[in-house]
Amino acid sequence: VNLSEAKELLSYIKNTKDTTKRNSKVLIKGRINNFTADKFLQNESIELEAVMADKILSTEKAIIKDGYFKFKGLPGNSAYRIKLFYDGIEYSTDKFYFLPEENEKKIDLTVFETTQDQSSIKISSVHLIVTYDEDSKSIIVAEIINIDNVSRSIFVGTNDISEKIRRINSYSLFPKIINLDFPHRSKDTFIASDNMITDTLPIPPGNRRVVFTYGVKLNLLSTTLSKIFLNDIPNLAIIVPENILSFDIEGLEYTKKEAQIKELTDEKYTTYSIKDIKKGDALSLKFKKYDVFLNTKSVVGIIFLIFILAALGFTIFKKGVK
Repeated sequence: VNLSEAKELLSYIKNTKDTTKRNSKVLIKGRINNFTADKFLQNESIELEAVMADKILSTEKAIIKDGYFKFKGLPGNSAYRIKLFYDGIEYSTDKFYFLPEENEKKIDLTVFETTQDQSSIKISSVHLIVTYDEDSKSIIVAEIINIDNVSRSIFVGTNDISEKIRRINSYSLFPKIINLDFPHRSKDTFIASDNMITDTLPIPPGNRRVVFTYGVKLNLLSTTLSKIFLNDIPNLAIIVPENILSFDIEGLEYTKKEAQIKELTDEKYTTYSIKDIKKGDALSLKFKKYDVFLNTKSVVGIIFLIFILAALGFTIFKKGVK
């Protein structure tokens, strides 16, 4: 903290010192609702953890009655976390604290019945946003997948739930990409292979967005990316800066229109839209840098190649004359 913030903290400590009771006891209570069955839990065990940093200091259990639980007589100078294991899923709150004059907290949680019905999971749309990085001479792609769980249960995947890792749903990848990353989530929550990523986090009812980024090195002349889809996709949009990259789609029909991105006003973007993609459909994207024949290295390479061809041609011509 800076000097000004430090003074404010000291002032706060002085002002609350006289009103804070040492060794005060606090109460944590709340309600657990079952979203799937639209009812409150009954006779389930719930756990309270007292924590400091990542260390668990103590644990205490209570029984839920008519959806309600209560922990009383707790030290007020500790951080706490509520945990509940229900129908194969662990639910947990973030750590929470009591303010100096706070003696009671109410914590409500919602739980779900589980389902392994794959038809509950539908992809509503996919966006591929393409940019070009001049320094690395690479295409950078951000892929955004919008997934809907249309049921009232939490989807836990179709593999055996006794396995350590849940395979919730898989999405196709282009092979030979580089620098695969997940900006909004830990990499540990995905399983990545050469041609797919698999989400390992159960999907509650509603929408989930999976976002990942990757790069592709551009070849001298052109670069082609191909993959086979693992899901039905009603709408796929590919957004490309066509004042920088020449772009073509093979394998699926598309419509094309200009698209402006406010944050990137210097680049002219085009949106390619593809509808009603089916599982097993193949897609190929072909990229080419517009100035590939205009940069210095390319020009020198072409001149050198012409010189070699000319020399070979002259040698063959001389042998023919003799």
